Amino acid sequence: MTCHTYADRSPILTVRLGLASVTVSALSNAVTSDHVDFAYALIAAVNDYLVECERIRFTSEDAADPTDLRAA
Repeated sequence: MTCHTYADRSPILTVRLGLASVTVSALSNAVTSDHVDFAYALIAAVNDYLVECERIRFTSEDAADPTDLRAA
């Protein structure tokens, strides 16, 4: 993921994963409040994705390496 910034135009966000690529930019360099709202919504969605990935990862790690309670 890369955010390209420029002094005289709107930023360009590029996300690449394998053979897929997504580019997000404002048309005609006109950044509006809708663009800012979209950026905040994107942050929230990415955070939700991260939290869910961590939950699944740590749950599977716990299942793969259970604590031996009989030693107590």
